[in-house]
Amino acid sequence: MVPRGYEAMVKPLKRTIRETMLAGNLGSCFLLLAMISFSLFPIFKHHLGSSPRLQQKVIRALLIPLAVADIVHIALTLYPLPLDLVLNPVKWTTLIWGNVGITFGLFIVRMLWIAGAGRDVLDDTDDSRKTPSASELSSVKYRRKSKRT
Repeated sequence: MVPRGYEAMVKPLKRTIRETMLAGNLGSCFLLLAMISFSLFPIFKHHLGSSPRLQQKVIRALLIPLAVADIVHIALTLYPLPLDLVLNPVKWTTLIWGNVGITFGLFIVRMLWIAGAGRDVLDDTDDSRKTPSASELSSVKYRRKSKRT
């Protein structure tokens, strides 16, 4: 997981059991998140397409914890590494780059969606549940009275 010379216990970092297990477990976590996203978003579009405000709230509720998890994942990936390695990405292995780079890319995409980049952002007010004003109520009563006569 780290370049040569940074982990004394494993000199040749070719295919250690620990590295293989870590990469496999990380890959299965990424696969799980991808399957959740690929299965949920079509459902959101199909079943909540007629309620764009609700669709937006549900997607936002999914993306915010994923964005927080992205930051935690990056921090936990970089935390055990020596500071000189963290500050010198040229020395990073593909496993470190994969953990940090892919996760950071996903974080950026999620934050752009949350920020409303490239899409119509609907406010949280739902006009169908809005309490009618006094003038609206009186006009409704007036219309009802006029229909009776």
